[in-house]
Amino acid sequence: MGRKTIGAVLGIALYAVVCAVAAGGVPQGPAVGLGVGAAVVLSGSEPFPVKAQGQFRSGAFAQAHLNPWLGLGLAAHWHHTAASDLSGGFYYRGHQGAELRPYASFRWLEHPASETLELAVGNLLAVILRYDRYLLTYRYFFYMGVAAEPYLELHFLPRAGGEPPALQDAPAGTDDQSEVPRRRSGPSRTRHSLVVSVPLDLYFRRDLSLSTAAGLALSWKMYLPKGPKGGAP
Repeated sequence: MGRKTIGAVLGIALYAVVCAVAAGGVPQGPAVGLGVGAAVVLSGSEPFPVKAQGQFRSGAFAQAHLNPWLGLGLAAHWHHTAASDLSGGFYYRGHQGAELRPYASFRWLEHPASETLELAVGNLLAVILRYDRYLLTYRYFFYMGVAAEPYLELHFLPRAGGEPPALQDAPAGTDDQSEVPRRRSGPSRTRHSLVVSVPLDLYFRRDLSLSTAAGLALSWKMYLPKGPKGGAP
């Protein structure tokens, strides 16, 4: 089941990339960011019942945009999963480690809330690659998973008229327009966002019949300036 699910997620991402390349039109430069999150992990191994474990993660990510609605990125996280309680005379071990999440970002809706704030709603689809160590042991293990992460992005726009005089439009009626630099468009400036998301993870582990997580994450995202066309300075 794990291989089929991962293959389906990769297939959807590949199909989206093909459509995005065909559509063309990159709207903005790449983005980088930092994030933290917390989740509740549900672990189960038959015939024992399911128990909850707390999980914390932090990390960084980088993302490239193929068109206004699709981006591809890679996130690198460190995570810590606490042990479950001892009720019933048993517990599920805690573990911690590193993970990579290659992902596709789909932006479904954008809404201008004000002159300086834009709201965006979307979803991430990711493949999870984890290398962990059980707490208080030297036992390491690798496992994979898939994730969906719906998000709400608060995108802070530059204030109108905030450019330096050298970047303002040339006055109307000026004959020598070429000597006055044009106003920079939005994608040519660094912009920032605050992203609130709900990570929904499904892990495929050999030692557990069930391993899934749901939580809340908060990220800061910076859009880097888009390079000028035609080699202009």
